Amino acid sequence: MAGEIASSQLELHNEGSTAIYYSWEQLPMTNSFPNLITRTKSVKFYFNSSSGVICPGVTQQVEIIFKSEGDCIHTELWQLNTHPLLLQGASMQVTLRGVALYQDKTAAQRLFIQVVYN
Repeated sequence: MAGEIASSQLELHNEGSTAIYYSWEQLPMTNSFPNLITRTKSVKFYFNSSSGVICPGVTQQVEIIFKSEGDCIHTELWQLNTHPLLLQGASMQVTLRGVALYQDKTAAQRLFIQVVYN
């Protein structure tokens, strides 16, 4: 619901014998409806996008939080860059999708007023 926090975990595990240095890069999103006016850009996803290191045999949890004050469908695309390159240099992208719905908290009260006064 709009205004509430939703969270999820992304697990990064180093199964190799070499430390993996990584950094996050936010990628631009193409607009599916370019003629529509978009709302001002605001942050909806929160996570530690700092660079870091994952040592051999270590699993690192990345908590991703989604929060929107208004109703919306929001998508962000992030790329995980690593050194050494993993998966033969394949792009490792994470798509974050969040949906915030508006909850009409006064619907029952309005219905009551309409029934009583009509």
